[in-house]
Amino acid sequence: MHLGPSRPDRLPVLRAPRPCPPRPALWHGRPRVTHQDTSFLVHLIFFLPLTYGPYLLVLKEKVART
Repeated sequence: MHLGPSRPDRLPVLRAPRPCPPRPALWHGRPRVTHQDTSFLVHLIFFLPLTYGPYLLVLKEKVART
């Protein structure tokens, strides 16, 4: 059945985009690394030793003295 040319005065219906399918249990390819992950790693490597390093050294001295 031929419907003829589409009418230009009717706007196309805007549908919401389909939600992403759920991620499979086993990833394929590279896992997505977010900014949160990298900042957490930087914090773990650099700032934790800087903040707790002196405290641990003092603790070690106390243990060595006893």
